[in-house]
Amino acid sequence: MDTPSPPPRSFRPTSTTPGVWLRPARNEDYDFLYNLHRLALGTCISRLWGWDDARQEERFRQKFDPAKHRVIRFEDEDIGRLDVEDCGDHVKLSYIALLPGFQHKGIGADLVRSVVALAHAQDLPVRLQTLRTNPAGPFYERLGFHVTDRDSERVYFEASPH
Repeated sequence: MDTPSPPPRSFRPTSTTPGVWLRPARNEDYDFLYNLHRLALGTCISRLWGWDDARQEERFRQKFDPAKHRVIRFEDEDIGRLDVEDCGDHVKLSYIALLPGFQHKGIGADLVRSVVALAHAQDLPVRLQTLRTNPAGPFYERLGFHVTDRDSERVYFEASPH
């Protein structure tokens, strides 16, 4: 007899920053989310592979799945994106980006801390990867992540619950 699978865990981070909240993404968010991707990672991608707008948009369109994205809002304005995945033995912080005008204000740190707290409450590590050209490494290290591996394109981080 098969043992029933446990119900999926829900990782719904919240913000303690006044006015910041998250909502599920919708198909109508495509243009905003693609523009955010271009603003947040365009320089990093350009430094590594060069930026080809048609190629980037095609890749983004292929991977676009509103069910996997949460839109970060400040009051009534879309300001970013957060993707978190339950991978069974760990939680993956797949993507976090804020519009430039909302960076360096504690919003991203607040949300990452929320993801880490939710995962650690279930004794799970949080893992993420960045492009090696992304300057966010020290940001993640300040939040308790440590580098677990590097390759020619990416840096891999983990925040362990212990």
